[in-house]
Amino acid sequence: MRWLKRKARVLLPAFTVADWGGLHENVIHAAQALIARDHPVTLVVREGKIAEVGRQIGAEVVVVDWEDWREVANDLARRRRHDLVFAQPFKSREFGLHVAERLGAPLVVMFHGYAHDQAFLWERRAERILVTAESLAHFLVQYCKISEEKVWVVPNGVPEVCFTFDQHSLDEKLRAGRGDVVLASRLAHDKRRQFEILQEIAPALESTRPDVRWGVSIYGDGPDRGFAEDRMAEAVAGTNVQVTFRGWIDSHDVPEIMSRAVLSVGAGRGAMQSLAVGTPCVAAGAREMVGLQHGHDLEAGMLSNFGDYAIGGYQPSPVRSSVAALLDPVRYAEVQKEGRARVYGSLRQTRIDSLLIEALGLES
Repeated sequence: MRWLKRKARVLLPAFTVADWGGLHENVIHAAQALIARDHPVTLVVREGKIAEVGRQIGAEVVVVDWEDWREVANDLARRRRHDLVFAQPFKSREFGLHVAERLGAPLVVMFHGYAHDQAFLWERRAERILVTAESLAHFLVQYCKISEEKVWVVPNGVPEVCFTFDQHSLDEKLRAGRGDVVLASRLAHDKRRQFEILQEIAPALESTRPDVRWGVSIYGDGPDRGFAEDRMAEAVAGTNVQVTFRGWIDSHDVPEIMSRAVLSVGAGRGAMQSLAVGTPCVAAGAREMVGLQHGHDLEAGMLSNFGDYAIGGYQPSPVRSSVAALLDPVRYAEVQKEGRARVYGSLRQTRIDSLLIEALGLES
């Protein structure tokens, strides 16, 4: 892929459905990385929080109705103001391909999950295809027959601020006689596996440390709220574990909340942030349950975006016994140290930003 001029003007269309989530954060971090390196960004998104945040970080924001996007795409193509199109999946990939063809500009497409997006029909028109995990790269190469050289792995990243939190010991976290387990997530069908895990570990926590008043705090909301409430009521029946549904909070507050918790359950960015602030995590996502994140289970988490992508036939260590063993202070410290170091070495945002700029063929 040819190197573009230093101030390459980047068109970044991003089709989203929910108001906020991991995809939105990925897009915003990408735009910030480009803008910080003097590559102006035009963000094409629906109106809502992502548009607001895009304006705040200094991107030009073009609002689009994803049910009727061609007029906006044609207008941007007529202006001929962009040197590179960096498209997100589905309708934004269609949008990006449409504009790139009319501009004669290089096209890079990003994949965030297990969907082929008809890549076999258009992949020859893309300079590169980026994915957020090794398992997605294998999927595109093996099943979609895309050349290995075209596929680049650019994972989700963890903001540097997460690594500045003090790493509290287990004894410090339990000093007040209370221990918290945190889940921060959309409450949707693809997150149901996380509640199955909470069902399993909530009683284990109380039986292992009955001297502690255990609580489960669930941050987020969504169409599966009723399912989640029913599952958690079943899980804690006959125990003293208290479950609280706290609704949505600002994403900037999540690391602080996680840093105070004894344990988290999550996938993707939530799992990464938990490990980064020094809180062990049981990773369970849309496709896999990859266990308490240490040892080979941590490597499985890194490969699968902490359970959001399939890795096929993986058997994690038993969760209940892993969590019970975690409540030994020495073991807890070992798991903390390993998780934080692994995420810092591979997933800190500054490293991911550099990978992205290289993958886009731009000057840093």
